[in-house]
Amino acid sequence: MDDIGGMLFGLVACAIIAMVMIWVPYALINLLRQKRSGKAHEIAAERYARGELSENEYRQIRSNLES
Repeated sequence: MDDIGGMLFGLVACAIIAMVMIWVPYALINLLRQKRSGKAHEIAAERYARGELSENEYRQIRSNLES
């Protein structure tokens, strides 16, 4: 019975490690992507506020960044 319990524990531990190895890089990439997108939104908003972009250009930039 101990062999089955040990094997089950090992399988569960391996599954958890595999999930962490997949999830952590995905989460980091997603976080970096959001940071970059947020910065781009800020730049577009600043340029629109200064009058460097028309409303249509600003909306187009936002639309492109959100897709």
